[in-house]
Amino acid sequence: MRERCLIVKCDGSLLTPTAMELWDVINKSLSSTNVQMVLLKGSNVTITTMELVKVNSLNSKASVFLHLIPSTTIVYLDTPAIQLLVHSLPTSHPLATIMIELTIFN
Repeated sequence: MRERCLIVKCDGSLLTPTAMELWDVINKSLSSTNVQMVLLKGSNVTITTMELVKVNSLNSKASVFLHLIPSTTIVYLDTPAIQLLVHSLPTSHPLATIMIELTIFN
């Protein structure tokens, strides 16, 4: 479900609208029911699209509804983070270390 989420980061100010109010005004501003759920967590707003609506299309229409979310600083797609493991060695190690481990293993 993460590929259907749009994250809106705010500057930390108190968000006065409730999640239900945001859900309602965003869908009204888009003139259709594109948003399935709005979740408020700290200074983040997570907007989940309906199953058949791509989050990219919602992201392209963000200018229509972002003014409704006070203190918006950043908007980004919630994409899964993937970390490659090489023989239980996280790729956060320097490439030289990974090369040595691969050479020894092979």
